[in-house]
Formats: sequence, structure tokens, C-alpha cells
Amino acid sequence: MTALLVYPTHKNCREVEEDYLAAGISAATYPGRTTEESDEMPQNCWNEDADRAEGMGLPVVKTVCPSCKSRQKCLACGYLGELIAAQDATVALCTHKRAEYTSLLDMTNGRQYVSIHENPIDLLRPAVPITEQDLFIVQRIVSRIVTDPESLDWFGNDIRIDDEGNRYHDEEQTIRRDREYQFCLHLIELIDALVSALEQAEITTEWQSKAAMKCATGIERTLFKATRAAQATFQGQAWRFVLAAASGELHSAAILVETRFVKGGGQGNGIVLKSVNGFKHNPPSTGAVTWFNDATLARERLEMILGRPVQDMTPGGRIERRQKAVQILRDITRAGKPRIFANYLRGVLADRPQSQRVGVICHRPHVTAAKSLGAEFDQRIVKVTYFGSGEDRSSNDWYEQCDLIVVAGTPRIRPGAIASYLIQVGEVGAACRVPDWVTVYWEGQNESGEPIKVSSRGYDDEAWRAAHRDLVRAQMVQAIGRGRGILETGCAVVVLSAEECGLPISDAGMESLNGGSTKVLEAMRRLTMENPKEHYLGKSIVSTREVANATGLSLVRTRELLRGLERRGLARKAGERLGWALVVPAHKVPAPCPA
Repeated sequence: MTALLVYPTHKNCREVEEDYLAAGISAATYPGRTTEESDEMPQNCWNEDADRAEGMGLPVVKTVCPSCKSRQKCLACGYLGELIAAQDATVALCTHKRAEYTSLLDMTNGRQYVSIHENPIDLLRPAVPITEQDLFIVQRIVSRIVTDPESLDWFGNDIRIDDEGNRYHDEEQTIRRDREYQFCLHLIELIDALVSALEQAEITTEWQSKAAMKCATGIERTLFKATRAAQATFQGQAWRFVLAAASGELHSAAILVETRFVKGGGQGNGIVLKSVNGFKHNPPSTGAVTWFNDATLARERLEMILGRPVQDMTPGGRIERRQKAVQILRDITRAGKPRIFANYLRGVLADRPQSQRVGVICHRPHVTAAKSLGAEFDQRIVKVTYFGSGEDRSSNDWYEQCDLIVVAGTPRIRPGAIASYLIQVGEVGAACRVPDWVTVYWEGQNESGEPIKVSSRGYDDEAWRAAHRDLVRAQMVQAIGRGRGILETGCAVVVLSAEECGLPISDAGMESLNGGSTKVLEAMRRLTMENPKEHYLGKSIVSTREVANATGLSLVRTRELLRGLERRGLARKAGERLGWALVVPAHKVPAPCPA
């Protein structure tokens, strides 16, 4: 049975490929392409024009490969050879990105079984956006192709030279060039209409191309040549949108109008940004049995995207968790101060001294803070990543390396991204509405099973609220899943968020631990000369004044912080006047010597 397996990352693909090869089954992964040597991926392309074409949104194999001087080398030991090996393998593996950029219909044609792991929306409806600035550049380039005499020469050159040196007119070349010219005229009409609609749009507005034409053979090379001649630079992959729109491959599109507010500038200090968001229809072959292995996408949503019935084969019931996973209600947003985030994270670690190998999944701006908690905690942090990095989904490294995973934050999505998602799934009318961001409530349960009403934030529009929930909950469920809580070898998970994610709410709650408390802990550690692997050396009791002198804090502040550490069970009062001592966690108490 021939199969195609689709995973989020190349690392996932390589891990599975090794398993198949070890079992004696022919397997190969569709390659990434790189013109630079690295530890992660050896160089397999020797033409920098391929990078330039890809950056413009043009397919490399059609644009650069046919006339590349390194083509034979590439077929023998490079990118093209690796592509062929993957196509011929019994089990082919590819990343989500590969499935987005290459026709999934072509990749699955002839395959009997297809397995797509994790959220499949982006590969079934790949985005092909274009910015306002790029659209104006594209308009200028295409207009120049059909009006500039030098460019027109490209379409008139049908002279060929045979093996004997005789010149002749190639009729097939004439026909092909004429088709390219007609396609460029079609592009001008389409782009001019879109530019006009973009300039007039004041709110998000649906857009549809009035006509479609099959892409002319060789048009990609012509557009690449024209872009290079114009010395144009795009912000994104502009030609992906243009070619999809012109050839009728767009499923849905809209002119997206959003206001981005400058930090600290108030509601009146916003920048209006316009872009065109298009999405292609990229279904797998109907001849293949296709399994979608995803814990986040609803069957109804998948049916709507595919346009055909889907059977939900998820077994009934729920597998009992072997490892504890709880939620602590803290609304940590991307804009939250790293200092406050660090205080929360220290609080979680202080309450769980037995967890010495901790992984953290957080917002990208908080990554540095997660790695800089202070000497008391830094040695316990073994793995850190952020939402959307790829490492927060579909990786076994987490539960293998960690005994606790802290998912710290709510990956809230900006309004423009919500509107884009609605366009992607075909709810363009909803995307054109402007909902309010309001307080919403959801019902949860604590660890004792008692109901709790939780206040959070969300949209007052039903479609927007559902879309926001789809995107946010999917990321959180995937992050929680890194703990593999149903396995005996899995690890515990703590989620700091006010967003509903299916976990019980912690009965114990949490008290943050600020930088001052951390300084006091570190000072006590130095003063008592604790050896965490064995036992205390030197003085085990220190006075408030000694700690104050070591930290540079006032006596009043030091005493306040010490009392806070006492409440947390991290320090204890040694009599009324003797001073303070650190509390040795149970897992650090040395075992008694055998008799």
C-alpha cells in the first residue's frame, strides 16, 4: 500500500521515516531546499535564483530548474533527486508547508492512504495574501511587460537554430509566447480592477475575480525575468496570489482593512492597513483513504472545508490521565510585562520544588524572561519555546526531557487574523463585520468537581467568538498535549490562562514570587552555603539584618519578603530571635546511611 504521511515539521517526518526504514519499508521525506550548508540540513541547491524566485512566490521547479546550470548535479545528489526519491517511495512523508505550497491533489494522486497529523486547515486552504504595496508593484511590472518595447521582444522571439546552424521559425514557440502575452493582458485587467477595489475599500470587503484563464506555460519564468529587470522587491510572495487569482484557483478572497493602534497612542492614534487575503482550495485526492489525526478541529468545520462528508472515527469516552494537569486562572497576554510573567512562573516553580526539569511554553516576548528567573530557578528550566514556533506542537521531546510543563499565557489572536481565518473557512460575510471585544463568561470545574464561573474576554459576535475559540483553544490543547498525560511516562502540566481549555481549575491557586523574594532566597542560599545534593554546610540560620545587608534591601522590606517566603514554605523562622533558615525540599533530604 502506498501512503503519504503529513506532519508539522521536518523533524517529525525524519523520526517517522527512520521507523519505516528500520522495518524494511521504502520511505522518504520530501526535502526542504537550501542553498546554504548547515548542521540541520546539508546544501542541496546551488542556484541563488531559486531563493529569489521562491521569495517572490514563484514555484522554483517551474521558474529556475529547467534552465539551471546545476540541473544534472541536482538530479544526482540534490533537491530534484530528493524530490524524485520521495515521489517513488512506498511511504512518502512531507511537512504541512510542503502540502500548502504543492498541490495536495497531485501529491496524493495514486496513493492509497493519506494521514494528516495536527490541524489541517492551512494545508487544505493555503493562504495566498498580497499587501497593498506589493499589489502596486505587481501592477507596474505587468504593465511594463506589455507596453515596454524591450519586454515585447520576449514574446516575438520565435527564432531557433537547428543542429546544422540554420535559423528557423518555431511555430510551437510562437503559439506559447502568444498565450503568455494574452495571459499578461488578462493579468492587467484583473490587477487594475483589484487596485481600484482596494483604494475604495473602507471596511473588510469580499472580492472575486471576474474571469479566469489557465496559466500559460512558461509564464512563471517571464514574470521572474520581468521582476528582476524592474529591480523590484516584494514584502511577501506576491506572485502566489496573482497567479492563483488569475487562474481561478482561489476559493475565497477579501480586501482586509484593519487598524493597528500604536502602543500608548490611544484609540485615535491608529494606522489603517489594507491587504488582500486569498485562500486556495487544496483538497486531497478522492481516491485515497484520508485520515485526519487532530484533536482540535470539529467534524462540521472539516466537512465545510472539504465539501464532502467526513466520518468522525474518534472512539467514545476519554482515556484517564496518568499525570496531573490543572489550570490556574491568570490572564497572561502577549503584551503583559515580562517582569510580571516571571513572577508568576517563579510562583509555580516555588510551589512545586519536586519538579526539577521544567519546560515552558509561553508568548514569544516572554521567552527571555523564562530563561532569566534567577539562579534559584534557572537551573530547573530545561526547555523553552513560544506559541506558534512549531515546537509547541507534535513533539515528544517535552515529556521525555521534562517532569513538568508550564503553559503560561493565552495565545489571543488579533482581529485581522480572526477575519482572515473566517475568510479561509468560507465565512466571508462574517469576516466583513466589526464585532466588539467584551467580557465573556464560561463554566468550569475545580479539582473537587465544583462548578466555577470564570470571567474572560471574547467577541460579542457568534461567528467571531467561534473562530477565536477555534484558533486559541487549538494552540492550547496542542501545548497541553506535549505532556502526554495519558502515559505512565508522561509529565505534569500547569496552565496559566483565563481561557477555557478543558482542564480542571486548581484548588490551590498560586501566589506570585517577585524578584525581591528571589534575591532573598539567593542571599540565604549563599549565606548558609547549602549543597543541594547533600546537606547544609556552615551556618544554617541567618538573621534578617544579614539578609538585608547581602541584598541591599531595607530591614522592613527584607522582613516582609522573609514572611512571604515563610508562607510559601520556602523559609522557616528559627525561634523568635535566632533568625531564619531555608526549608529543605523533601526530594533533597539525604537518605539515611545504612546501618
